[in-house]
Amino acid sequence: ADALADSTVLRAAMGDEVIDHYVRAARWEQEEFDRIVTDYEIRRGFERA
Repeated sequence: ADALADSTVLRAAMGDEVIDHYVRAARWEQEEFDRIVTDYEIRRGFERA
């Protein structure tokens, strides 16, 4: 998301609003991924402990 946010070429081609939208979406998706721990990850963590 950082590379997209910092791209002057894409901002010139697509506009700030489009780039900002995709950057927000990418950051939200990563935050959700980081926030949720699946049952598999919990089981795997206990197996390794």
